[in-house]
Amino acid sequence: MTTAQLAIIASTLTAIAALAFSARQQKRALDAQAATHERTLAHETKLARLDRITGPYEAMLELVGHTMETVNATKPILVLGEPPQPPEELDTERIRKVQARIGVHGSPEVKAILEHWSKGTSLFYVEAWKLNEMQGAEQRSMKPSEIKENWGLFPTAQWQVVEAKRKELHAIVRELEDAVSAEMRS
Repeated sequence: MTTAQLAIIASTLTAIAALAFSARQQKRALDAQAATHERTLAHETKLARLDRITGPYEAMLELVGHTMETVNATKPILVLGEPPQPPEELDTERIRKVQARIGVHGSPEVKAILEHWSKGTSLFYVEAWKLNEMQGAEQRSMKPSEIKENWGLFPTAQWQVVEAKRKELHAIVRELEDAVSAEMRS
């Protein structure tokens, strides 16, 4: 092989090596760009999801707070001065809209806690109604033994049942708030 041929082979190999190096560098740059794009897309997706659920969750917690004001004003166990008055009833159309938005955007965990709270609220009102009926019976001069025979409890024990249900609801609300907060942070 002549020197000229070796020079051609050497320059060809050098060009091939340079092309391979350049291709590898371009691939690394493209991979880095793709990774950056994926991270940006994931971040933007997370922000869009947060934007979608923030409104429904805030509206849901406002409705829950309003209901809890009513719960707190219903048959309070100890009151100094005037008993608290329940707030005005909410517009049922607004409630339906919030329920629909939570149905669409709420996480399964938040929906489950909300369902638990809703059932607990119903049970609270049943127990408060029983207490109200017992108090009415007392005002009609029904004897405590007759009240217990009719309701299975003395009115003082029913007060404790109502208060226990109220505390359960407050605990569920804290759990709901924590679940929403955790979801918004994740």
